[in-house]
Amino acid sequence: MTENELLNRARNGDPEAFAQLCETHRGRIWRTVSSVVRRKADAEDLAQETVIKAWQAIGSYRGEASLGSWLTRIALNTAHDHQKSAWMRRVCFWKDDRPDEPDGALPIPEQAERQEQQRRVRTAVARLGEKERTPIHLIYFEEYSIAEIARLEGVPESTIRSRVKVGLKRLSGALGEKEIDSYPPLHIGEGA
Repeated sequence: MTENELLNRARNGDPEAFAQLCETHRGRIWRTVSSVVRRKADAEDLAQETVIKAWQAIGSYRGEASLGSWLTRIALNTAHDHQKSAWMRRVCFWKDDRPDEPDGALPIPEQAERQEQQRRVRTAVARLGEKERTPIHLIYFEEYSIAEIARLEGVPESTIRSRVKVGLKRLSGALGEKEIDSYPPLHIGEGA
């Protein structure tokens, strides 16, 4: 069944169709809330809360953005709301480490080296402030454009570019790199 067929069925109240749609986007939802909150347990709770909110709002989804973008917006709002809550203002926990996904195509020594580099980068990204962490995560891990992130965050593209630039500079220092060239290139032109 196509995404549009599942979406139509979900809009008509079919929970199995909605579950299939969410399963397709489960990783993106989890990674998005993880880009905002630091604890793995919080991310899991917020990912589940995102799905519940999306189910409650599926009838209002107009299709102006892709379903993935719509779910990402809900995930970001849910995570931001959590961060603003009284509990999070009083109590701050450090993040749990997530295991890296292995790349079976590489020889074991290169897999280990790659996993260590990925762990270092993820740890450095997780330590950034939320304003820098979220756009960097969305660009480099979710492959969103500057324009898409600006729409999701409700801020000008120039603000996102600035946050990414500051974040990359901080990452460069945290990783002991003189330049950030070893990371995926960032194209910050219009609509990039």
